[in-house]
Amino acid sequence: MFLAFTLSMPRRGSFNHKWLGDSHNYVQVRHVPDEANGRKILAGQPFDYDLGDGWVARVSVRRVGRRKAERIRRVSVGFDGYDWMIDSILLHSNIRKPSEYLIRVHGRARAYVSDALIREEGARPAMRAHNVRMLGYPHKH
Repeated sequence: MFLAFTLSMPRRGSFNHKWLGDSHNYVQVRHVPDEANGRKILAGQPFDYDLGDGWVARVSVRRVGRRKAERIRRVSVGFDGYDWMIDSILLHSNIRKPSEYLIRVHGRARAYVSDALIREEGARPAMRAHNVRMLGYPHKH
């Protein structure tokens, strides 16, 4: 089952109540092999998340076929850094606040890494290069 996740901002905390991302196509497609989990996600949507600064993000989900998924992937501009919301929905069937990830270095728990560090450009390849494994949200691509 392929699910298309669409990001929108229904409540905007900017002075003019506009979002620069309105004109962008923030959609991501994920393959969900567990049919029951996919149905549970579809039944529970849309998923809202209060960002705490006057902004509320909404993730809407719809089921798409393989060809439609490929078309969506071609025209999408990503998910504006909110990919963690999709990971949370897939794992918990709701959006949970990201906090810190316990990482393992060479099989032993070593440290907590903040979301900001993980989202930095190139953080994940560097972590993989040093045999670091994150625990928490699984990242399936």
